[in-house]
Amino acid sequence: MPFVVDPGAIQRIVLSSDEAKSPCPAFLYRHLSFRKFAELEALRASIGKEDFSESIRKQFAALADGLVGWENITGADGQPIPFNREAMPDLLTIAEAQEILIKRLTGAVPSVDDKKKLPSPSGCDTENSAKDAKDP
Repeated sequence: MPFVVDPGAIQRIVLSSDEAKSPCPAFLYRHLSFRKFAELEALRASIGKEDFSESIRKQFAALADGLVGWENITGADGQPIPFNREAMPDLLTIAEAQEILIKRLTGAVPSVDDKKKLPSPSGCDTENSAKDAKDP
């Protein structure tokens, strides 16, 4: 099943400033379709080339698009913040927002580990794979 329509295929994005935290805060996104990837790349390329307020509006709209949840996001009081796409502009700095957008683009191709977690069987004939090499 393609990642874009697989309900279990989620792109987990962790801000670089949160990587060492435990539990690690993360934003959960659906994988980008080819069309969404192209739109997001065009947005990334346009940053700084158009009206600033229009660019900010487009960036926050792109952040909400495909966002399906978050993990371990807490307020200043340490209490969990309930998931709400509309809260994104209040949770992130502009630099963090741009980091997420870039990570969505660079993470658009699932890692080998992500692929291993999928229930789909291998399309390769593993029974007739290469023989073990012999020691000389």
